[in-house]
Amino acid sequence: MNILFVYRDKHSIKQNFKSVFKKNLCNLDFGFFLLSLKSFSNVTIVSLPEMLSLKDLTRYDHIIIDTKISLDYYEDKYLPALQNKIKCPTSLFIGYDRMLNYKDVKNFEKYLKIKLYFVPNLLADLSLYKLSDDLEKKLFSTYYGMGFLNINYNIKNQNFSHTNYKKEKKYGLSYCGKIIDTKKQRKNVIDFLEKQEFDFNKKIIFFDNMNQNQKKLSTDDYVKLIEESNINLVLSGNHDNIPYRLYEVLFFKSFFLIDKNFLKYKVSRNFMKVENFVFDSNYDLVEKIKFYLSNNNELENTRTQINKSFIKFYDPLKHGKMISKAFLN
Repeated sequence: MNILFVYRDKHSIKQNFKSVFKKNLCNLDFGFFLLSLKSFSNVTIVSLPEMLSLKDLTRYDHIIIDTKISLDYYEDKYLPALQNKIKCPTSLFIGYDRMLNYKDVKNFEKYLKIKLYFVPNLLADLSLYKLSDDLEKKLFSTYYGMGFLNINYNIKNQNFSHTNYKKEKKYGLSYCGKIIDTKKQRKNVIDFLEKQEFDFNKKIIFFDNMNQNQKKLSTDDYVKLIEESNINLVLSGNHDNIPYRLYEVLFFKSFFLIDKNFLKYKVSRNFMKVENFVFDSNYDLVEKIKFYLSNNNELENTRTQINKSFIKFYDPLKHGKMISKAFLN
């Protein structure tokens, strides 16, 4: 199968997705999704202008469009052009760091015949989307990539390049993130933790636009922080969504505590005993931190159980087969 993937080029120009994907790397919103696609098909990635310049699209069996291109281009100009060019089945990747809104897709529905909507972290209760039954049937659960991390996956050998879990720990708890108005949950939790008087070694890096250059960690330092921490804190993204950090920490087989918004999403159903690593209040978070820092065996047992779940639910070949089957239905 030949697939054409149209990505948001303006925002990600520094990421150079073409070179990233040629090296089998997971990167940003659609990293895991592209990896799954590549497991069963030939994938060509292009920007919107590049796609519009292509004279012939007949060689492609399916076209997938990242809906974030609408943030950079006027829909009333490019969608009619796509309508005239596209003759094969078309699907959308909806990678917004918030809940899916009908406004995200209504114009695509107007001009194109959409086969599937690929949604990272699909809600467990689809009725909360307030979509028509026809649209709900097109929703397909997928996963984010690895934030800004470049991770190598060998399709032939079916494994990731980084598989070791480092046991040497430097910090009891760590968190690194940006202060943004739409992510008030994060600030609430961090402010509460900073005020706690119980003694434990924590590394919290919280930065705004003014001091981003001074505080933002390099990729290597960020990975090192994850690996050197007994507990990694995972906090909601925009509008209580799940951030990349969940997949980053899972990938590095590290232990984490995550807020209860995690339970709203379908991905949470892949894990057993979620009460062991999901906190439902700031006070519960503190109690869990105290417990796990005092009970390393329980931390290790929970970490092992969590990572077995990750290996089980995210496998590029398995996920790719599910996508391929959905294309045929």
